[in-house]
Amino acid sequence: MTIEKNLDTLENQGFSGSQKVENFLMTLKEIGIDAEHIILNAEAHNVAEVRTFLNNPDVTDEIIIKTLVMILDDVEKIILLPGNKKIDFKKLKELTKAELMRMAEYDEVEKIGQVGAIFPFDIEVEIFIDQTLIQKEKVLINLGTLKDYAFIQGKDLEKIKNSKIADLI
Repeated sequence: MTIEKNLDTLENQGFSGSQKVENFLMTLKEIGIDAEHIILNAEAHNVAEVRTFLNNPDVTDEIIIKTLVMILDDVEKIILLPGNKKIDFKKLKELTKAELMRMAEYDEVEKIGQVGAIFPFDIEVEIFIDQTLIQKEKVLINLGTLKDYAFIQGKDLEKIKNSKIADLI
């Protein structure tokens, strides 16, 4: 059974932040993904803060997943990139055939999940994953809060529903 609820739905059902994280960890387990739950020592709003608050010299920006919410032709899309890379908008346009592309506004991101804390495995939005992430032995994904993350194998990103693997950088 796949959990297909976003953060707002879980909150409306009385789930606390830790219950949401437990639900998300259960989602990973149900689809066959081994995850190592990591709790940062402070809330992180960007890749640099994640690396700083994790305080682990083995974790580099290239394995921290950066999640972008974009609007392509008036439709929300999610882009997953290595934390040290920028999206190549030309490649994205070729891939999607979008006429109009822009970063989502704060309120548009909140329709999908918490700004800075989107869990990509339970979202009904199309997701584009940079192919270099799949090749990583491990990557760090967000678990829906500003402090909760999980290490998973890069190849497990292919299990995200509604996703496409592509060259985006």
